[in-house]
Amino acid sequence: MTEIFTNSGLQNIYVPLPFAAHLLFCIFATAVYALESYRKKSIHYIFIAAGVDATLLMQFFPNSTMVIILAVMEVIFLGTAITLSVMRSRKEKAEKKAQKEAGEGKNETQDPTGSRMTRKREDEKENEDSDT
Repeated sequence: MTEIFTNSGLQNIYVPLPFAAHLLFCIFATAVYALESYRKKSIHYIFIAAGVDATLLMQFFPNSTMVIILAVMEVIFLGTAITLSVMRSRKEKAEKKAQKEAGEGKNETQDPTGSRMTRKREDEKENEDSDT
């Protein structure tokens, strides 16, 4: 295990990890994000994993042009992931709100005077009327 983190030969100035350690990190991150994507049924985790994996390009093309290309790719991947995450969050909030309102609508009725009263109150009122 310690051989993975030792510096063998010249180190790439753009990547702080040796290739083997970087590859292991990317494999682990991809597995974690793939699992989360499967578990939570959300594609934004795939874009995060793609952003992590794109950093491997620096191991093969260590030049300033690739740094610029990688920066643009990272902005696109992470921007897409953030956008999809926010859209999903808003959709889930709207669905919860709609469910909550639908649930409240079932428990409330409109009485003839126009005021709202719950079914429980309505049942209590009916019980009082039947007792008299």
